[in-house]
Amino acid sequence: MSAAAVLSVSACMPGGGSSSSSTSAAPPPATSSAAEAQPEITKPEQRELTPAQVRKALPPATEIGDGWVDNRVVPSTISYDPTSCGDLFLQGEQAKAFAKEHRVAEAKHDYVTDGTDADYLAVFVYSFDEPVPVSLLTVAGDAMGRCSTYDLVYSDGQTQSQQTRGLQVPAVGDRSMGLATVSGSGSTLNRVTVLSGHSYVVVNYVGDRSDPGPLLRDVARTTLKRMSS
Repeated sequence: MSAAAVLSVSACMPGGGSSSSSTSAAPPPATSSAAEAQPEITKPEQRELTPAQVRKALPPATEIGDGWVDNRVVPSTISYDPTSCGDLFLQGEQAKAFAKEHRVAEAKHDYVTDGTDADYLAVFVYSFDEPVPVSLLTVAGDAMGRCSTYDLVYSDGQTQSQQTRGLQVPAVGDRSMGLATVSGSGSTLNRVTVLSGHSYVVVNYVGDRSDPGPLLRDVARTTLKRMSS
């Protein structure tokens, strides 16, 4: 699977602040705390956002960094086998039920680097009429053990094996979770999900950086800053 194809899969995975990491063979994702207490809503970026504000929160390529340009990746339609592994990407039953009842706005944007060996990036912003439950990231973290391997199932019936591991991402937002998934072809999707009050942000990266954590953090911070304006 090419890097572009991996990112097209990531486009249909809606994704969470401090983080930690583990280096064991099957580490948990980087999450700030196992506590379920909801953070207080005191910052502008934690408020409920309108569709226009969500679209405005998506950074232009010039704010991602040198060499990045705007791009568009057509999302793939996928499911998970076992289905419970959708929890990793806030696509499990609890997250879907919350989104169906409370989501008011969503938007995404794609980016690519110039050159033949392109890196890919995608940013998603979702906002809700209630604060996002921190338990969604707890459920995602709990899924790491049982979903260290799983399959993506495409709409045409083809499958792609995946391996999952935790990813160290510096602190950002109310709570965050780093995650890396490696496809059977060896391509790696690096991801951070960031909770911020009524919203959450997902940043996905596919490329050759040995430590994508700082890039994911910086893009998430830029997005949160734009959410506060």
